[in-house]
Amino acid sequence: EPREYVNESRCLQCHPECQPQNGTEACSGPGPDNCKSCAHYQDGPHCVRSCPTGIMGENEKLIWKYADDNGKCQLCHVNCTQGIKLVKNVLNTLSLKYI
Repeated sequence: EPREYVNESRCLQCHPECQPQNGTEACSGPGPDNCKSCAHYQDGPHCVRSCPTGIMGENEKLIWKYADDNGKCQLCHVNCTQGIKLVKNVLNTLSLKYI
């Protein structure tokens, strides 16, 4: 399906990470931060194919993120590289309640 928006009466392509929309514009301009909704995940204002994993952040610390149930990228705990879902799975396996 096309991912397009109208600019000065011309149809232009949206970023590939924009979710196609039925009969309406999929974005308001070029770039992954102008999507009406994301095809995969949302990291801050940007639509992305996957949440960042192991990228260099401030103070030369690696950043790890995971997708929550709403498809939004969330920061992992500083001691975790697999996201909170891994922590929940481990606790469930140990029959402990996640709070």
